[in-house]
Amino acid sequence: MQIVCYSSCDLLGTELAEMNVAPVIFPYSLNGEEQTEMFKTEEDYVNFYTQIRLGKTPKTSGINAFTYEELFTPFLEKGEDILYIHLSSGLTGTFNYAQTVIDDLKQKFPTRKVIFVDSLQVSFGVAELVKHAVRLRDAGRSIDQIAQELNILVPKIATYFIPENLFYLQKGGRISMVAAIGGTLLNVKPVIKVTDEGKLQKVGVVAGRKAAIKKLASVAISNLKNSDLPIGVMHACSKEDALQIKAELEQALPGKIIELHQIGPTIGTYCGPGTLGIIFNTHQR
Repeated sequence: MQIVCYSSCDLLGTELAEMNVAPVIFPYSLNGEEQTEMFKTEEDYVNFYTQIRLGKTPKTSGINAFTYEELFTPFLEKGEDILYIHLSSGLTGTFNYAQTVIDDLKQKFPTRKVIFVDSLQVSFGVAELVKHAVRLRDAGRSIDQIAQELNILVPKIATYFIPENLFYLQKGGRISMVAAIGGTLLNVKPVIKVTDEGKLQKVGVVAGRKAAIKKLASVAISNLKNSDLPIGVMHACSKEDALQIKAELEQALPGKIIELHQIGPTIGTYCGPGTLGIIFNTHQR
């Protein structure tokens, strides 16, 4: 069985290789210059956000059906089944391309299984599903059993973001220019949640950076479900603030595993440098 995932799960290429997970690489550009490689080191994240702060404009691009077919076919020809974990269908139109290709490949390789899991998540929310799938695979679970467990887990993963700069949301069409200017002048930041449908929804506001840090820590502490899954603190080249969130969580939840993760280019293009986020297992998203 081959596990495949979107590169926007924000795991390093080296991490995916170690887990024997194949990425569908989501392309992006900086000032029109195409960038197609997976990030290989933590420094790659720093370089990406440094270029944005210097004025370069990031832009994401879609993936066509041929990309999926080119990646999936060799595994099927070798007699392997495929479990594909996709970025939220609520945020990308490539979901439809993937589903079409999978339907076609099932016809071409009727003895093989190609199972599609819609993560309804972004960034490390996708990564959490990928890592769980790997653990189950390595424990000897079947592809059907893994898919079933992932689909049970999907609605129990909660993700919240707070951007530092509203103008990246405005450029991505998420808010108006008026809202971006007004929020910036007032130092007000939206609290954004990934909904049950895998879309982004504003669920509140905070005033200032310290309030953002407190809010992300408190929402996890208040809604956390007891499980073996770690809490993920995500950041877009803002490690010091992420460490403050981690410290608050460690104080309130002694013994809980808390991991730091960088937000990659797919989500970083829309939320911008300085964004903070948190992901945790809850009873219901």
